[in-house]
Amino acid sequence: MPAESFHLNLRFLGGVPEKRLDEVRAAVRGVAEEFGPLELEVHGAGGFPSARHATVVWAGVGGREPAFGELAATLGRRLDRLGFPPAAHDFNAHVALGRARYPYGVTTLAGTLWRVSCIPPVPWRADELVLFRSRLSTSGPRYEALVRFALAGAKASAA
Repeated sequence: MPAESFHLNLRFLGGVPEKRLDEVRAAVRGVAEEFGPLELEVHGAGGFPSARHATVVWAGVGGREPAFGELAATLGRRLDRLGFPPAAHDFNAHVALGRARYPYGVTTLAGTLWRVSCIPPVPWRADELVLFRSRLSTSGPRYEALVRFALAGAKASAA
């Protein structure tokens, strides 16, 4: 996957009609105004649907910052109130690193998964929320930033 495709997905909304984008933007803006920048780390690795049969390799995102989980939960509640269906799975903070389109790519991804899991944690400062539109193509998904909001609220990192 190209580096410009890397992102941390807090909530997948599926197809959102243009007429509803303003209310989604307002929800994202409200959360960004409430929370400050977060000191996180990229660490570990895994695969979906499982490490042994990974068609997607991911790096974990976390840290000792409770505001991170609170931010994700707050955004989820605000989107729930707008009538968007709840997430199908529990929140698993990760960045997708690669995908296998065909079964023979799984072996390569498994090797990548092992190499990534050996890398020490990498500090990362999250300082904005971005509302993305994804477009599927034959070469994989493409992400377009619709709007960016700085994390500028009082619930900031202790660091």
